[in-house]
Amino acid sequence: MTQLEELEYKRKAAIIVVCTLGLAATPLKTIFDGAKDADKGTSFEGNPVGFIVKCAFFLLFSIPIAAIMFIVHIFKLIYYSIEISKLTP
Repeated sequence: MTQLEELEYKRKAAIIVVCTLGLAATPLKTIFDGAKDADKGTSFEGNPVGFIVKCAFFLLFSIPIAAIMFIVHIFKLIYYSIEISKLTP
């Protein structure tokens, strides 16, 4: 794989993350596993309130991570686009 192909591949990955507002780069499996156990051992377990606790846990952890990943990948997208423009004649 040439350097140009590698940069285009990385730019495509950065575009995907930017278009999904950072959610593509978040560790969703880890967050879902944590949210699944958020109401264990409480009186909310099995209640509709437990579902709200799980949703709040998911939002509490996924939104900040997604925002950070969105900003990081915006800069990556700019960098890769500049590097590709330098390599193309």
